[in-house]
Amino acid sequence: AYIRALERRLNEGRDIEKIASVASFFVSRIDTLVDQLLGHRMIPGEDPSNFEIPSQLLGKIAVASGKIAYQSFKKIFNGKRWQKLLENNAHVQRLLWASTSTKNPEYKDVIYVEPFIGPNTVNTMPEDTISAFADHGKIIENSVEANLDEAYRNLQLLEKVGIVLTRVTQQLEDEGIQKFIDPFAALMKNLADKHLLGIPV
Repeated sequence: AYIRALERRLNEGRDIEKIASVASFFVSRIDTLVDQLLGHRMIPGEDPSNFEIPSQLLGKIAVASGKIAYQSFKKIFNGKRWQKLLENNAHVQRLLWASTSTKNPEYKDVIYVEPFIGPNTVNTMPEDTISAFADHGKIIENSVEANLDEAYRNLQLLEKVGIVLTRVTQQLEDEGIQKFIDPFAALMKNLADKHLLGIPV
């Protein structure tokens, strides 16, 4: 959508040099939901061997998904189509890592920061995560492209245990959109009520 918009604007003879954008990727929410689904596959009393794959994937899918998303990001902003825009001073739509605080206290508090360091990325860390990373986080150059084989393997194993990642991300997207819709609707209702009562807004 970003590239199409830049192309349309360029075709209209308008400037694209001052346009900047980010594409948000909500990280920790993936593990929160996937871990729940994995837990449903680790039923006490069943064959212990059934626990092996689900247990080794706990807390791993968000990072794997983010790393693979970065590879897709690189492909999008490459090739002849992007090159034409680049020649007209277009800016890459940077990948923004959101929801990077650790929700599971058993996980490392910088689990969604250290693996996502790389060019053209932004990490919107909350204050506690910033403090944790400043205290003991490790800066590994271009860590977002490290361990890609493991990332792909983890997603393959996820599919093997019957969890479809596209369904997970669609559910999270739907829920995320609703979380923006609900407060906006409440705000508009509040303004409308005040208007009916003659209260200045």
